[in-house]
Amino acid sequence: VINFIIIFHELGHYCAALKSGIVAESVCVGFGRLIFETKDKNGTRWQCRLWPFGGYVDLIGESQKKLKAYLKLPYQDKALILMGGIIANCLLACILFTMCHMIGYEQRVPKVAGIEHGSIIERTGMKAGDTIIKVNGDVVDSWQDVMYALINATAYESPVKFTVKRDGLRGRYQLKPFMTGQLFDANKFEGKRSILQRLGIEAASAPWPAVIDAVEKGSPAAKAGITPGDEIVTFQGKKIDVAYEFLLMIKENPDKKVEVTLLRNGTLEKKEIHLSSKGILQKTGFLGVRIEPAQKDMSLYRNIKSRTIFEGLSNGMEDCVRFLIIQCSTIYLLFTGALSLNMLGGPVIIIAQTFHLFDLDNIVYLLNWMAIINISLAFINILPIPIFDGGRLVLISIELIKGKPLKTSTINAIDRVTFAAILGLAAMVTFNDIMRVLGVAP
Repeated sequence: VINFIIIFHELGHYCAALKSGIVAESVCVGFGRLIFETKDKNGTRWQCRLWPFGGYVDLIGESQKKLKAYLKLPYQDKALILMGGIIANCLLACILFTMCHMIGYEQRVPKVAGIEHGSIIERTGMKAGDTIIKVNGDVVDSWQDVMYALINATAYESPVKFTVKRDGLRGRYQLKPFMTGQLFDANKFEGKRSILQRLGIEAASAPWPAVIDAVEKGSPAAKAGITPGDEIVTFQGKKIDVAYEFLLMIKENPDKKVEVTLLRNGTLEKKEIHLSSKGILQKTGFLGVRIEPAQKDMSLYRNIKSRTIFEGLSNGMEDCVRFLIIQCSTIYLLFTGALSLNMLGGPVIIIAQTFHLFDLDNIVYLLNWMAIINISLAFINILPIPIFDGGRLVLISIELIKGKPLKTSTINAIDRVTFAAILGLAAMVTFNDIMRVLGVAP
């Protein structure tokens, strides 16, 4: 997925250069040792290299003739070449979003299951059972729409006004507005709790009792006599309403003796279990069971029917704009300190999150996720940072204003400083990714 997206980005540069009269020296998939190469009728070498981590387009190579031809190009042609990759990613994102709308998909209805006592949202008057239908006057059909509205309200520091439908009635209730700045008044939002959780909203979901589906041989569960079909009712005296709570409690109690109450054939039984542990950097509790999956409650989903190609294209373009705005809002919140740098993710977390989407049942989710990654790559590249396309655009704009090229030594110095900063950021992001995958949230 990552390779495909990056190569598509590089092909955008290649096509833009070709349109401006510059034939690329080479187009390469991967880095390192050359494995395969072929040359097309224009003289461009198409290469495949050993390490499949992205790729690049070499427009000039060592050809002084091509270098002179590039330097003589008018500003708009140079700008088009630099923007070619960004345009390609936006185009691919639009195509992928359009495909999602043409196939059709489901959205989770923004229905509230519970309100945390003393939370921000409780003060607005929202109640369990409410369905959010508008945020700041804009209609919302899913939790994704609600999150989008909250992120933008936070970036613009504007109040949030919810309109809800209550008790299944058609009547609408305007709730008391609140400022999203209250979400960040104690500490930076580091991602340990979602925005909805910090507000105090529990999203409605299908019942998911902690019913045991399978027990690993020789595991703590097997030694304690737990069998498939048992339902865990309490853990250390705390009632288990959702299976996820039980799994989280196991994780938080490595190498500890715990007491659980289970329901077996209509009879309650207490079991004392000595949990083992797993993990290298951080120990997590291990029981050795698989929980039965939750049954899907279709009343909590809104079915988005397949659209025509024109309707899909229109909605796809809207999605592109929406996620570009989210990127802008997120960057602003990072710079203002509302969001922690620990929230940034890179290739490792993308791989971890994408892996489970490779399923025919999840094809729309995979396409949607790929489209979002495309938008993210396009946005990052348009930032005015020298080693990115946006930064190069700034440099040629300075040259246009000055009326002469910048010194090579100046450009090299800017590149070195920027590259060092990006390497540092990449190291931090990769560290964050690995910690998340290992279950150690930074």
